[in-house]
Amino acid sequence: CVVMNLDPVPPDDDVPHPGYKTIYACHDDTASLFDGDDWLGPPYPDGTLFIKESCMDGECSEVPEDFVFLVATAEKIAGAWTWHEYTRNFEEEPLLEVPFPESACVDCHKKVEAGDWMYTGYQTR
Repeated sequence: CVVMNLDPVPPDDDVPHPGYKTIYACHDDTASLFDGDDWLGPPYPDGTLFIKESCMDGECSEVPEDFVFLVATAEKIAGAWTWHEYTRNFEEEPLLEVPFPESACVDCHKKVEAGDWMYTGYQTR
């Protein structure tokens, strides 16, 4: 997987996912996301999986007692994205899938349809 953002995306009242977010782009062939050192960007190939982890207080590993409380995923299969969201209240708990309609994810991400439905692009290192 490739970390998309250089710094965690801070909370925003206009975003349905609270907390500080780190976004990953994954693929069986991570090289398919790059042309040499250059990020290819959208459209993403089938098999691409975006993972968004959210922590309440910043970078989970750097803040004592903070933990990943929300994970949202988008996977591209046969040219279309499938969406899932998982959450928990305490670090010891397993992440459980939120019974949330995919249509809500699609409605929100429709704003960035031109970017293959993804808000966060790769931030060059």
